[in-house]
Amino acid sequence: MLPGWSKASLTVILRRPREQEHGFAGCGVGATLRWIDAADRAAHVTDDRAWPLLDASSGPRVVSAGLPPAPRSASEGKGVMKKGGILNPAICSLLAELGHTDELLIVDAAYPLPTDGHVIDLTLTPGIPRLLDVVRAVAEELVIESFAVPAEIKDYSPRLFQEMVKLLGDIDVDEVPFHEFREQSLDVKGIIRTAEFSPYANIRLVAGSAF
Repeated sequence: MLPGWSKASLTVILRRPREQEHGFAGCGVGATLRWIDAADRAAHVTDDRAWPLLDASSGPRVVSAGLPPAPRSASEGKGVMKKGGILNPAICSLLAELGHTDELLIVDAAYPLPTDGHVIDLTLTPGIPRLLDVVRAVAEELVIESFAVPAEIKDYSPRLFQEMVKLLGDIDVDEVPFHEFREQSLDVKGIIRTAEFSPYANIRLVAGSAF
């Protein structure tokens, strides 16, 4: 018997182990041993959420409810997620790697992709996603200094070209024949393939500087 304790009985307190304390996830039960007396036993608050106290002196009999486990933090057990903007992790990583004057190519579903290029393929079904949707999302997160398009887009997809110019604002536009556009795009930092089904719907963005 410990000094200062009267009529003490050995009590086992069952508690759920916390992942942060043990470094692993588990469903087992840990045990803590301590001495309590009658007054201390009565002080425990009955709570349906708590693990029970078992009296070891008389077998596994529930005598009272133990204190509830420590509350979890708000972030424990929840995933981290952006509030908005681009959610695709590959595109987020690519944009973060772009430096001043680096180039990003966004192409339609028919564009001949290089075998050794950094390609992020977003194609799902025809038209999902559209090229303009991807350009708009990128433009909201990337400083764009200028862009280039195949000259043929003005004849074969004029409406799409006008929407590009309107979306990207008053910046330099380079219009080159498609075969030259392909050659100039061999050294881009990355390529995003869309499900756009419009002819010559390709655009090469030149990254600017935020300062």
